[in-house]
Amino acid sequence: ALKGRGWTRAPYVGFGFLCMPPEDSDYVKKHFDFVYTEMPKLASELHIFGTSSLKRAWPLFELAFSKRPIIYTAADFPEGPLLQHERENGVTTESYGGFASADCTVRSDIDGIKRSIEEIHGSVEVFDDKVRSLLSWQSDSGPQMRLLRVDALLNCSVLTTVQKMQVSPKMSDVVKSILSSGDTLGSLTSHQVLADYWNSDAESSVDTLFRQGAFVDLSWSDFRKASYAVLTYGWATITWSDIISVLKEARMGVEYVWIDIFCLGQNATDKMDVIERSPAIYGGAKEYHVFGKVVASRGWCTCELASARNPVLHTTGALPSNGLAHKLEVHPSTKTEFQGFELAEFFDDSDRAKVRKMIETQNFSVANFDAEMRHFFSIFGK
Repeated sequence: ALKGRGWTRAPYVGFGFLCMPPEDSDYVKKHFDFVYTEMPKLASELHIFGTSSLKRAWPLFELAFSKRPIIYTAADFPEGPLLQHERENGVTTESYGGFASADCTVRSDIDGIKRSIEEIHGSVEVFDDKVRSLLSWQSDSGPQMRLLRVDALLNCSVLTTVQKMQVSPKMSDVVKSILSSGDTLGSLTSHQVLADYWNSDAESSVDTLFRQGAFVDLSWSDFRKASYAVLTYGWATITWSDIISVLKEARMGVEYVWIDIFCLGQNATDKMDVIERSPAIYGGAKEYHVFGKVVASRGWCTCELASARNPVLHTTGALPSNGLAHKLEVHPSTKTEFQGFELAEFFDDSDRAKVRKMIETQNFSVANFDAEMRHFFSIFGK
């Protein structure tokens, strides 16, 4: 299952029954609190093998401390006893019974585990709601998905053709001031792609941007097993010629990429079904590319970053110096420092509560997420 997903980036792995002394040893008795409460917090990854594990108290305890947990389901296991057990005992969002129904070999442990969950999440009910969200995001069933071949993106003539950028009424004042000099080069932003290629005119649909066979359609289950990259970028703050220039230098190691403006039907009735699975989409990527520190202030970008596994930040040193993204990065009015989730900008501020819940579910607190992001944006790319 680990090889199949290919998600683990850690050089070491800790299994309690292999890496720890017996529970009745003097070491465990002396360091019980550290072993069972601090170690889960320090781990960079938590892999949960089978939703059936969520019927037991101790796996739920470990999950309560974890950051960006991965829940493996029946689709991830080869034929064998574990797969059979998961088929017979696995749980779903609907059938998860909550912590109150969890099994525990030593019943006296239950009260201590419950107290720990309440200290971290406020209440068992809040924690159970987060577990159900994780099960929903990482379930075997879900919306139909689409991937774009990397070579089709990198060789798209429309997106790689560079010209002098022109000011348009919907641009921000900062972008307008940058473009007014007349020396900024680029192709299309995603806002321009939305306006020009997501319409009812079949001759200018998004499919016509790329060569035939550029897209691959998959079921949600197959998508979760695929090897693909994702990008976090600003729809109005970088052109696709800049993005493609950076990706060509990055020498991507995957065949496919999932990009919202190309792979998500912008007029589809199930669009929000896909967006609400962003934690699984971005968290399941084998490569993660972030374009510019300017995304630090964007609300939905924080949602994507909350799922990130080893993201790579491309900033001024990698962005073309005559492009919009580079000029925005060095503009004195641009916010390139991570100010914290609560100060992130949303086009519709009603989205803030939804994204906050996603962050809390994956990182067990907004404060923890903020600390990780401050480290990421202050250290990466220097």
